[in-house]
Amino acid sequence: MRGVANLGEISGWPVGHAFILNQNGTRLVSSRIWHFSHRDNFRSLSDASEQLAVSRGEDLPGQVWQRGEPVWITDVEHDQSLREQRDFSHLGVRSAFGFPVKLDGEVIAVVEFFNTRLTTPDLNLLALARGVGNLIRHVIERVQWQEERTLLAAIVESSGDAIIGKAPDGTITSWNNGAEETYGWLAEEVIGETVSLLLPPGMAREESEILEAMKTGRRLDQFQTRRVRKDGTLIDVSISVSPIRGMDNQIVGTSTIERDITARRRREEELSKARDEAEQATRTQSEFLANVSHELRTPMNAILGMLELTLQEDLTPLKRDYLQTAKDSADSLLLLVNDILDFSRLEAGRFELEPVPFNLRDLLDEAVKTLSLRACEKGLELICRIDRRVPGRVIGDPVRLRQILTNLAGNAIKFTEQGEVVVNVKLVDQTDSTISDGTDSAPSRFGGLPGEQVMLDFSVTDTGIGIAPEDQERIFAPFAQADASTTRHYSGTGLGLAICHELNGLMKGEMHLESTLGKGSCFSFQIACSVADPDETDAVRERSRVSELKDLPVLVVDDNQTNRVILEEMLTNWSMSPTPVDSAQEALEKLSSTRRDDTGYPLVIVDALMPETDGFMLLEQAKDEGLLDTATILMLSSADHQIFGDRCRDLEISAFLEKPISQSDLLDAIMTALKGPQLEQNGVVQISETKQSLRVLIAEDTPANQKVITAILKKRGHQCVIANNGREAVDWVRNDTFDAVLMDVQMPTMDGLQATKMIREYEQEAENHVPIIAMTAYAMRGDRDKCISAGMDNYISKPIDAPKLIRLLERLATKYPRRASLTPETFGEELLSAGESPEEETQISAGSSGKPGSSSTVFDMAAALKRVGNDPEILNSMVEYFFEDAPVLLKEISRQIQVGDADELARAAHSLKGLCANFNADTAAEAAKAIEEMGYQGDLQDAPEAIPALKAEVDRLTRELTQWRTEA
Repeated sequence: MRGVANLGEISGWPVGHAFILNQNGTRLVSSRIWHFSHRDNFRSLSDASEQLAVSRGEDLPGQVWQRGEPVWITDVEHDQSLREQRDFSHLGVRSAFGFPVKLDGEVIAVVEFFNTRLTTPDLNLLALARGVGNLIRHVIERVQWQEERTLLAAIVESSGDAIIGKAPDGTITSWNNGAEETYGWLAEEVIGETVSLLLPPGMAREESEILEAMKTGRRLDQFQTRRVRKDGTLIDVSISVSPIRGMDNQIVGTSTIERDITARRRREEELSKARDEAEQATRTQSEFLANVSHELRTPMNAILGMLELTLQEDLTPLKRDYLQTAKDSADSLLLLVNDILDFSRLEAGRFELEPVPFNLRDLLDEAVKTLSLRACEKGLELICRIDRRVPGRVIGDPVRLRQILTNLAGNAIKFTEQGEVVVNVKLVDQTDSTISDGTDSAPSRFGGLPGEQVMLDFSVTDTGIGIAPEDQERIFAPFAQADASTTRHYSGTGLGLAICHELNGLMKGEMHLESTLGKGSCFSFQIACSVADPDETDAVRERSRVSELKDLPVLVVDDNQTNRVILEEMLTNWSMSPTPVDSAQEALEKLSSTRRDDTGYPLVIVDALMPETDGFMLLEQAKDEGLLDTATILMLSSADHQIFGDRCRDLEISAFLEKPISQSDLLDAIMTALKGPQLEQNGVVQISETKQSLRVLIAEDTPANQKVITAILKKRGHQCVIANNGREAVDWVRNDTFDAVLMDVQMPTMDGLQATKMIREYEQEAENHVPIIAMTAYAMRGDRDKCISAGMDNYISKPIDAPKLIRLLERLATKYPRRASLTPETFGEELLSAGESPEEETQISAGSSGKPGSSSTVFDMAAALKRVGNDPEILNSMVEYFFEDAPVLLKEISRQIQVGDADELARAAHSLKGLCANFNADTAAEAAKAIEEMGYQGDLQDAPEAIPALKAEVDRLTRELTQWRTEA
């Protein structure tokens, strides 16, 4: 650097040296640029400095680098910061200073000077040093700019593309080697000429349009056109044109990059022609297959129809066997034809999806139910699990989605000999692309809003034979199976998965496979769906029904873990309180412990087929031990319940559900079992008179309920005393003797809980105990806990079920006997007698039908009859009680709304709700319940508006009951 020498000569300092940054920018190293007044006198300093590499803060150059400004050291021999790198006491210098050279604000070099004399800081010299530093910076900038320009020029020259510079008027100003090779013109031949010499005839207008675009500063990217070479050959080129701007940002010319794409265009045309020919050949082949398959289906349908009709005739066993074999073969052939038809339509591009709104849960339930028999025949558990956040209704093609799921699940059943097949649907969290399993404790929005896009993940998992890794890559190819032995053993065309894969592609999804040989497989795919508008009627009905189940204790008995998990999820989603167990023994232990605690399970769900002790044996043992006196029982099984007809008959099973269990079927069964008739019983259960009469106090404020309960107990031979409220009940217990008390929870003057507490306080002094049974709505956990805390012994839900009431009453009366003659054997097995009563069955059947489509939606008389022990006399009396009490309660409700008494309003609405519930008149009961809740909340603002709906439903129920009584 000449500036270093100049500064040394001007300042009189004998030694100057420049350090520069190394390639990594981490150290300062010697540039070997020096200024010496006498080089030989400073050779030791030169040698030491050229071997030096310093970091920030080290030695004099490092300090200048770190500070970014000049540094002056008066005495280098005694400066401690310099001793670590160079020992100046032996290098013949006394003072030193250094200054930085900066580029873009960063230090890129440091210049140091040394003097043999002690010299104090000289401000003029430092100012001169700064000027030299700026001079050096300018020199470096010019050198870098020149290097960059040279590099760019080299790049342009070496490019295989034609790079052409033009002035604003179109005159060529630069022409690289690539342009010479592309067009055959030398630079000296074209510079100064216009670009028109490259344009084919008739294309001059194109260049004018390019120049106009450049004047506006618009860039043109890779537009394809034609140009002419020097030899007259036409070539296809791809051109990009960019404006060139000067220092004042004005356009001073254009830069054009032009690439010869003639060979590429020729190849593309050849490929396009070949592709069109191949696609045409494929379409022709696929259309032929589609037409042939379609034509085959017509005679196949006729063959199958005739075979089915013939099989219904009276045939010899041999002929039936022949025809059944023919029908089975025809069914298989039709499946093959259908697969070929679908696949050929997909291949021919004639397959279109038909998106419509549909209920996703119903579709899944129906899909798996069609396969349940096949799963049952192989002894497999077929399970359908749906994430609680999956929307109920979506928009998509339900037919093709069902086809995919049925195919995948059918394959899973085919290739699985033992274990389970699980169809699973989850909601994908699109914020982080993870899959939700619906078990998060954090609150989440269910279902999505109408019109919102959601991603659903479908999977079918089995415990079957699995697929080897080398076969997984080709499993989705047409006609592919794992190997030839698979085809021979399991049959099939190998088209199913190929069709599923193609259908999934049409849905913008992708199918995946995870499999381990010998352990099982999991096929999964994700598709995006729009959330459809919900069915408001179903949604409101389900919310209302689910609210009635809040905190209901449920015992779930199933040996399959996946089934237990799914049942627990369903029940928990309805705010119920499930207790899952995996064996009959554990179930008996749970039932025994709850009996000791006087709690119990109002609902028990039992799997019929379990190892060692099955569900029927469990129920028989629990019944013998008196563990299920008040429980409602639901039975689950993969097999048809008709198979277990004899075993079901004496176990009083309320509902029998075939697996796989859908959410809607389970909810319907629970609500029907709790509120309606017991299902699947072959005999009519009637109340028979017992040998031992009980004296029972009935604490109930609603006259109709008083009369119904009294009629049931008198039919059994028991004596009844009525208390109209809690206060009267306390007085009766203090002054008389009873074997048991039936206590309504909600009564005027004093409710059942308060009355029970007072009775228990009195009994502590009298040293006796009368059993008290609470009568409450559906026996929810909150109600149960309040009843037990108040001192009640047990509870029964309204509307009252006669057989359950009698069993519970007589069991507690013998547990706390007032007389020595009262023992469990007193009532024996004669509690209820089962017998056929065709006349009564006919009577109820005729009476409950009413007008087509009318009474079936207003009430359920079959349910009401079974609840009163199949006694038509009691049922007729119950109807009379309704006619007597309902109008009075309606007037009372209206009056309490006018006077603003919320408590009395709630009581009257509660009583009317109970009257309607006796006949399973759900709509009327719900209307009364809405007003009852307004009373409990003390908010009567909307109560007047609710009266017309309640009156309309009660009038409707009255008309239907009147017609029923007339027809009966």
